[in-house]
Amino acid sequence: MEIQNTRALKQYNRFIILNEIIENQPVARRDLTKKLDVSHATISYIVKDLIDDGLVVETEYLESTGGRPPRLLEFRGNGKFLIIVEISEFFLYYSIFDLNLQLISKDSLKTEEYTANEIADLLQMKVIQLLDDQQIDYHQLVGLGISTPGIYQEGIDRLTVSTSKVWEDVNIKSEFQQRFDLPVYIENDANLAAYYEWAYGSGQECSGLFYIFIADGIGGGFIINNQLYKGLHGKAGEIGHIKVKESGEKCDCGGHGCLETVSSPRAIRQEINRRIENGEKSHLLEQHQPPYRFEQIVKAYQAGDSLCIEVIDQALHYLVNALSSLVNIYDPGVLIIGDSYNFIDEQMIEKINKDLREICYPDMVEKLNIVRQSEHDNLQMRATAAFVFDRWKRLA
Repeated sequence: MEIQNTRALKQYNRFIILNEIIENQPVARRDLTKKLDVSHATISYIVKDLIDDGLVVETEYLESTGGRPPRLLEFRGNGKFLIIVEISEFFLYYSIFDLNLQLISKDSLKTEEYTANEIADLLQMKVIQLLDDQQIDYHQLVGLGISTPGIYQEGIDRLTVSTSKVWEDVNIKSEFQQRFDLPVYIENDANLAAYYEWAYGSGQECSGLFYIFIADGIGGGFIINNQLYKGLHGKAGEIGHIKVKESGEKCDCGGHGCLETVSSPRAIRQEINRRIENGEKSHLLEQHQPPYRFEQIVKAYQAGDSLCIEVIDQALHYLVNALSSLVNIYDPGVLIIGDSYNFIDEQMIEKINKDLREICYPDMVEKLNIVRQSEHDNLQMRATAAFVFDRWKRLA
C-alpha cells in the first residue's frame, strides 16, 4: 500500500491496529508492537484515540513477569451500528447489525405497489421506528449497506439489468444518502456473498473462488488473487447471462437463451406451470392449486414427480454447462453454490460435481472444492454487514 502523506499514514496505522485488535482480541499493547511495523509510541497514541472514540476497551490484566502488568484490549462493537438493506424483486428487507456483526433486529416491507422514492421514504420511517424500539441513538449509526440484484454501476449510481425493476434508472446511493446522512455502500448480492465466503466462510485462505447464487435471477461473484473481481465495467460474474440455449426465451438483458431463462427458479416455475396448463400430468395437481410456487415444485421433485424431475434436471444440465466454462477459464480453488430456497443440498452438490467431472479438465475438477454456501440465518444480510464493516474499519 502506497502512503501518500502523513494523514494517510496515520489513518493506515489506525486501521491496522484496530483490525489487529478485532481479529486477535484480547491483545496487549506490547503484542501489537511486536507484530505490527509500528512504534510503541504510535501504538499508545492510537489506542488512546480508539478508547476515547468508544471503539476499544481495556479489560483484565495479563500475568506479569515483573513490573506493572499490561492491560488487555478488546474491540467494543456493541456500541455502534449498521443499517443493512436487501433489495429483492417484490420485497425490501432491512435490519440493524452491531459492529460485532450481531443481528439486532430485522423486518421487511412489500414493494410491488410503490415507486423507488416512496419505498425510500417508507424505509426511513421504518428504520427510525426500529431504532427507537431498540433504544439506539441515531448518532450510533456508522454506515448503511445495500445488497442489490443485478448490476449496480457505481460511476453512474444506477442499478441495471435487474429483477427488481422499480430500482432501475434510480440514483440509489443518492436517494439513501439524502434520507439517512450516512456513508452508503452498495454492491451486487452475489459479489457480497462471494466476499463473505472468502473473508468469513467456506473460502477462507483460498486466493481464488467463484460463488454462484440462484434466486429470482442467477448471479456470480469472483475472488481472484484475494480480491473481489468486478471487471472493467463492474459487470463480472454475471453467469446468468451466459447463452446456453439456441433460440431460447428473451432475457431481461435483451439476449436470448441466457442461463437465467432456463435454470432460475422463476424459469423453472414458469415452465412447469405452462406444461401443466397445457395438459401434462403431475402430482402437483393432486396437492395444490395452480399456479405452483417454486417451494411446492421442489417438494414434488424430491418426492419423485416425473415432470418436475424432467424440468429441473434439464435446468441443472444447462447450469453445469455454464459452470464448466467458468471452471475451465478461471481454474478456481473453490466453487460455492447458494440459493434462496435451500434447494441446493449435498445430494445436488454431488450431482453437479459428478457432471462437471465429465466435461471439465480432469485435473482442475480433482482440485476443485465444490461446497454449499455457509449456513447462517439471514446470510445475505450478514454478508452485506460484513462487507460494510470491513470498509468502515479502513475509515474508522
